[in-house]
Amino acid sequence: MRTKWKVPGGVLLLGAMLAACDGAQPTFSAAPAAAPAPKAGLEAVTYAFARALGNDAVRTSVRDAMRASLVSEHKLVLQEYLRTQNGQLLLETAARAAGLAPAALQRQIATLPELDFYVASRDQRLAWDGNARVAVVGSVDQDAKVFPGYDASGKAVQQRGHQAMEGVEAVFVLHRAEVKFLRVYPQADAPGRVIQEPNDGEWNGMLEETDRQGRVTRTQYVDLVPGGRFPLVDPYAVRAAPTAIPLSNVTTSGPGIFFTYVQALQGDGVGACELKFITRLKDFFGNTDGQVSTHTAGSVECPGTEHLWETRFPPRGRRGAAFLPYYPYQDIHVELYEEDTVGDDFFGKNYWRPGDFGWRKQMFTGGCDINGCYGSYNAWLTVKWYTS
Repeated sequence: MRTKWKVPGGVLLLGAMLAACDGAQPTFSAAPAAAPAPKAGLEAVTYAFARALGNDAVRTSVRDAMRASLVSEHKLVLQEYLRTQNGQLLLETAARAAGLAPAALQRQIATLPELDFYVASRDQRLAWDGNARVAVVGSVDQDAKVFPGYDASGKAVQQRGHQAMEGVEAVFVLHRAEVKFLRVYPQADAPGRVIQEPNDGEWNGMLEETDRQGRVTRTQYVDLVPGGRFPLVDPYAVRAAPTAIPLSNVTTSGPGIFFTYVQALQGDGVGACELKFITRLKDFFGNTDGQVSTHTAGSVECPGTEHLWETRFPPRGRRGAAFLPYYPYQDIHVELYEEDTVGDDFFGKNYWRPGDFGWRKQMFTGGCDINGCYGSYNAWLTVKWYTS
């Protein structure tokens, strides 16, 4: 079984790091900066990196490193990437672009938290061909809606939610690092012109199950799907995978619960949501009846898009007909969050009794303030039942 983990960039990026630097001094875009270079903090780092991405060799090396990443959204951990050979090219070029020594820029980065470095837009990962129409934006506020930054010429820009940035074909995002998961059926490790191929596997996440004795089992999706660690061009994965890849691959035999058609109505504005579902069986008095299933689904596009999603409940290996909820004394309670590093954004909760299975319900959130009590609905979820 595998747990949530932060991916060692040097291991996953090995294939992309094999090309040696030819020793030539890198150059960067000669276009004048729109404003003086910022002096410190993340703003200074985004400026330096944006200017560095005006260099052809830097852009190619960054694209190839992200292409080789096996984790959600082809992310790199910035600090780990900078310790690689290609990462050193980025660091040195960025320092020169900002008028700094590489060690000085490295000290600036050392004052920042661990950062993810990636192209958050799926469309851009699929389409950007390494050209210079790029920008770098950043924020250490995990719930930020506006990300300030710079384009390759040094002009100040802002990324607002999912809005396209005029004249920019790839927006590179720096933000506080999140837990990452291996993608199911990742694209083949081969040269290419874009970060992400159309047949690249994007589904990723983890299932955490707690039984009545408090024992916790954690399993990544990639280990629940036959051949999930291999690209579909691999003969083993092709034999193991069905002709279509339904999410029902995560289930095994025995009665239990699964959810389908989750629709989140909001998001953090940048990249995909990481949706976390906490499922509990509760008795007539509202007490948790011994079993909890937590399921994190990565790379879920939101807001608005409807997604198929599934969990196993009760925990695997401890199923049986005796688990069937005893109506009306037991309910299935579900809480839905968008999981962030800083905190969880609560999308709502609801419950299902056996007679409700198959119903699509709104996930309710509520609270009270000086103006009274209120409620809102930020997601929809259907709970179904399977018996085999």
